[in-house]
Amino acid sequence: MKFFFIYLLLITLAQANTPATAPVTSLYDEFINTEKILLSRSDLIIGEHMINILKLTDKGYLNQDLVSKVLTQTESSKHFQVFIPFLKSIKEINKLTKTSDLTVYCKAFVEKKETLPLERSLERRAGNYCREKALE
Repeated sequence: MKFFFIYLLLITLAQANTPATAPVTSLYDEFINTEKILLSRSDLIIGEHMINILKLTDKGYLNQDLVSKVLTQTESSKHFQVFIPFLKSIKEINKLTKTSDLTVYCKAFVEKKETLPLERSLERRAGNYCREKALE
């Protein structure tokens, strides 16, 4: 009889220690938890354009037409939605010409608004680009 209660206790403890799977609460979680990401040819092209934009941002110069083109392509893709705020901020930085306007716009990047690592990295890149542009 004692053996039965010990066995029952061990089974309930083992079940209590197994991690429960959390329900998918957002589109981001659903995207992360998928086993395989299927990208179309246009998604691969958008990805290559994004890599080029990131490289050009690090170097400190961008073409306004290129940013606009990549932004419109990115808005049409469901896989690259996280890059849209970054592209919009880069586009806005390129429009500004006065140093005072750039300084005011760059102050928005001082406080961290984003919580996810990729979005924080993109926000930091946009802030760095804005500061470089203001110093020119």
